[in-house]
Amino acid sequence: MKLSRLCSTRMLSALGLALTVSVATAANPLPAPVAAALNNAHLPASALSLVVLPLDQAGGEYWNADVPANPASTMKLITTFAALDLLGPAFSWNTDIYSDGVVSDGVLRGNLYLKGSGDPKFTMERLWMLLRDVRAAGIKRINGDIVLDRSYLSIPAKTSFADDGNDPARAYLVGPDSLLVNFHAFRFHVVNDAGGARVNVDPPLPELTVDSAIKTSAAAPCAGSNLAFMASGAGSAVRVKVTGALPADCAVDKYQSYLDAVTYTGSLARYLWQQTGGEITGGIRTGEVPTQATRLAQSQSSDLASNIRDINKYSNNLMARQLFLTLGARYRQPGEDDIQSAARTIQTWLQRRGGNWPELVLENGSGLSREEQISARHMAQLLQWAGQSPYAPEFISSLPIAAVDGTMKKRLKDSDVAGEAHIKTGTLKNVRAAAGFVRADDGRMRVVVAILNHPQAERGLPVLDAVLAWVQQSGAVALAGNAVTR
Repeated sequence: MKLSRLCSTRMLSALGLALTVSVATAANPLPAPVAAALNNAHLPASALSLVVLPLDQAGGEYWNADVPANPASTMKLITTFAALDLLGPAFSWNTDIYSDGVVSDGVLRGNLYLKGSGDPKFTMERLWMLLRDVRAAGIKRINGDIVLDRSYLSIPAKTSFADDGNDPARAYLVGPDSLLVNFHAFRFHVVNDAGGARVNVDPPLPELTVDSAIKTSAAAPCAGSNLAFMASGAGSAVRVKVTGALPADCAVDKYQSYLDAVTYTGSLARYLWQQTGGEITGGIRTGEVPTQATRLAQSQSSDLASNIRDINKYSNNLMARQLFLTLGARYRQPGEDDIQSAARTIQTWLQRRGGNWPELVLENGSGLSREEQISARHMAQLLQWAGQSPYAPEFISSLPIAAVDGTMKKRLKDSDVAGEAHIKTGTLKNVRAAAGFVRADDGRMRVVVAILNHPQAERGLPVLDAVLAWVQQSGAVALAGNAVTR
């Protein structure tokens, strides 16, 4: 089906649903605190899709529940629960080092291969330890190349997100990779003390040069957002100038990504190999591990349950995309790339569970997308399944706790919701969302999904907070009767 025809069909379908639901909403108004919050934010009721369900019984409340909506990062709930159910909480990724030569007198006469399997969190520290294992095997010098095997995942060429900030160096915009190391990111540690402002970059790779023009100002906030990063060059050699102002006795961190994947990973591997005391005569290149190669070392990731905690607590887009592609790689069929495979796999999984979700669109599984969409009704259905599954403890504990941690740490403090809700947040231009589980004042768990799609959605955080407070304080009364569709 052509994209234009597909978009037209979705728009007509959404329009018809919106018209139908708007009539119902007029007869069945939103809860008073939610309606008041919408009014204060100058947002129409039609901007909000809302579902509240008891976790352990039938019934529920629905408003604009069937309108296809962009869920932003709450889409991670689908990816992470599908992965838990399909792969299991103990699933892990391996990163391996191979050689195709012989070793004598501490010298590898051949190449060293670094092969990834899509690990979402293969950090610089783990790569260093992997290379330490190679050194412990008796290799000090490599008379050959370091070869990066990035063949495990089948990733289509176009996977980037059109960021409205027009800043491709933002760390959350890094694209997925079979051999993703350290999120392809640099940590800029900026310190302003008696010696003036200085910028320390980690890892200190030679392909990235940094100039500092940071000024001292007592009126400036001590925040990374007060700094500007201007890059020249691209790909394999970049120069960054850091400007802005910070007060005295201030230290901030900023994470940015500048080098292409091959340059970053290869240079980091060379740097860490040299840090272990190793030597290398060759260069860095890409290629696949030969069938006759010998494995020298292996690094196993933490389990899937631990990874989804990072994905959901901190809304890590890159880790979610890596997980989505891992599903694709596991169930790939001939002729598919791993995005196509992952989308098909999740749709098939939903159908086996009895779900028929024609509005669902999966692009990368992270919610960092203008194309992804789902209805609030079906998102709530997914959360009911998750809350009743054998892996409910692992899944629910991966979500931010209101006023305690993750992306909900600063929300709803000193309220009755604090500590009583596990909520995944979603933020994108024109989108604000919250979805998860709230323990109501009767001690019973409620599923809640609230999605705002509107050009002024950034005004909507008080609306979402009002929803959560209403569910926690009045949900038991509101859901005492039969289901009501609105």
